[in-house]
Amino acid sequence: MRAGAACSTRVRSTCPGRQPTDRFGAEQQPVLFEPTSRNRPRFGAVRFSGGFRRSAQQRQSTRLQHPLRSDRELGEWSATLQGGVARQEEHYRIDNYGPNSTALAAALADSNPATAYNVFGVAGSTPAATRARVAGWFGADGAFKAASAALRADGPLIALPAGLAKLAVGVEWRSERYSQTSASFLSGTQPTFTPTVYPGTREIAAAYAEARLPLVDEAMRVPGVRRLELSLAGRIERYSDVGTTSNPKLGLDWRPVSDIVVRASFGKSFRAPSFQDLRSGPTVTAYQPVVLPDPRSPSGSSTVLALLGNAPDMGPERATTWTAGFTYTPAIAPGLNVSTTFYDIEYKDRIANVNANAFNLLIERDVYRDVITENPPSSVVAGYYASPQLLNPSNIPASAITALVDLQNRNLSSVHQKGLDVDVGYRLALSAGDLVFGLTASKIFSVDQKVTSGSPVIDVVGTIGNPVDFRARGRALWANGPWSASAFVNYTADYQNQTVSPRQRVKAWTTVDAQLAYQVPATSPRFGGVRVALSANNLFDRAPPFVEQRTVLSAIGYDGEKADPTGRRLAIEVTKAW
Repeated sequence: MRAGAACSTRVRSTCPGRQPTDRFGAEQQPVLFEPTSRNRPRFGAVRFSGGFRRSAQQRQSTRLQHPLRSDRELGEWSATLQGGVARQEEHYRIDNYGPNSTALAAALADSNPATAYNVFGVAGSTPAATRARVAGWFGADGAFKAASAALRADGPLIALPAGLAKLAVGVEWRSERYSQTSASFLSGTQPTFTPTVYPGTREIAAAYAEARLPLVDEAMRVPGVRRLELSLAGRIERYSDVGTTSNPKLGLDWRPVSDIVVRASFGKSFRAPSFQDLRSGPTVTAYQPVVLPDPRSPSGSSTVLALLGNAPDMGPERATTWTAGFTYTPAIAPGLNVSTTFYDIEYKDRIANVNANAFNLLIERDVYRDVITENPPSSVVAGYYASPQLLNPSNIPASAITALVDLQNRNLSSVHQKGLDVDVGYRLALSAGDLVFGLTASKIFSVDQKVTSGSPVIDVVGTIGNPVDFRARGRALWANGPWSASAFVNYTADYQNQTVSPRQRVKAWTTVDAQLAYQVPATSPRFGGVRVALSANNLFDRAPPFVEQRTVLSAIGYDGEKADPTGRRLAIEVTKAW
């Protein structure tokens, strides 16, 4: 898929001063616990307002790589053979993820005030040891293994009037595998370990070729063309699990005058489902009865069974991309650079789900009819109810189910997106150091989406679960010798929350990031190559705009796709280069 600009939104903690409220009721003592560190580095504390829990996340990642590379000169051609193996392990655990139901029930039934859980007392009336005993946690251990080999050769192809045509060819091979086991201590007296089901080893074989053909150069004195260059590329990939794909790409660079380059390109791309898209098992798949608004029901609502997780028949995503743009570096203003790119991308078989719009499914049946099964046979519903993956905290009987709604990740939609990326930068050299000012912006004109093949086309830009129509990031950087400083202003435009009725406007959000860094000179005998940086994200601790967002499994007060609820984050980073 096409890589966008820094703030492009194409298709795809601790909150100081905001205290948590009670999970179980306004008059009860909160079952909330102080974050702790258990044998692994503490990743950070998370505190939510509006009835959500505070927890500690602990994450540790280890990555080992063993690359090999060999380069050879073959006359005017060169060849590179490289390979490697890698293993990455991840371990994380979220303490205070929720109360352990078994321990909580025992503490509530305890008649000894010194060890019982007191839900009606004032804060602190429950002993700390009891609160610690009731605390539950959730975590996982994962391992990713990969091996790869590649052979690439490039060199001159043929002499053309405008210059030498060049060709690059290559073959690649990759092998990948991921495994994970989840651990939960939310019930029972011992942790429960559950392996997540992933597909087996994925092997990918690929071959590619790319040619750059100079068509016109300045010496040819063609009016209006100082330089014209064509690029042609093709790639064939064979995936052991999702089949074979062939993708071409064409590009054209035209320089009409010395300080303007006009670009255009066409290409096709392919993305295989990731291991996360293909995982299954009890930690991923779930079936949950839920009540949804329904204008066809006399009561105004209907009880449905929501299917959650990943569909078993997931396939690849495909895209066709057109781009056109220019880069302007005016000779009359040295240091100024202006770049714009218009893009038109058509995606097919996008991997997505309709969970964000779950509460609108029955209201907009014509849009979502392909993910709704009305009046399912009682035997089908009984099969889901007999599954260990059934989540039914409200004890809704199977006889109440009037429809099945498929909220699984699957190859669901087609999307046609058009937009414009702009980047303006200006570099200024002063005696006090170098200054750089710039602005990157992304404007999306439309995101025409068909949720399913039988659905009508709807423009969804600027709604929940989709990109906003405008984002921008301003930058200011200064560097003088070993010292550097930078500041960034991030702007996300307002948009609509279509998951509630009537629709609600979500306010725009602006944050500031900053960094101050010092680079030890390389000539330093002990600390050469060391860089120390102090960074601040969301420097002024701006809270994300409120969003009333519900799914069948949760309800939160912000949009996690467009905002970060963790507030101001300070970090000290020390790096060493050899």
